[in-house]
Amino acid sequence: MDTFTRVDPFTRMDPYTPLFHWVLEGTGSTSTALAYGIVWRLAQLRDGCCDAACGRMAGALGWTRQRLMRHLRVLCEGGYLVCRNPEAVGVTRRYIPLTRAQWRRRQALRRAA
Repeated sequence: MDTFTRVDPFTRMDPYTPLFHWVLEGTGSTSTALAYGIVWRLAQLRDGCCDAACGRMAGALGWTRQRLMRHLRVLCEGGYLVCRNPEAVGVTRRYIPLTRAQWRRRQALRRAA
């Protein structure tokens, strides 16, 4: 079993992907908020950075890789995610999901600039 299907040993629950309402309100898209949720969930497993392959994340949501990548682009452009290696070619992207407070600070800085 992998991290997408393994039962959490502490809670004895199947893993779930959260849908953050503040992302839903900001993007207006349930799918985009769900894409943020899976990146956030997988970032909790390690160092706060999600480095899972897009194909695996998309498969966990029942989507195609292309569909997930469209939503990830929206999230990066909207400032909800930060891609650590945006210019790298042929490698897995590393995404950092921002918290609501971090996102608000960045939005305020963008407006001030």
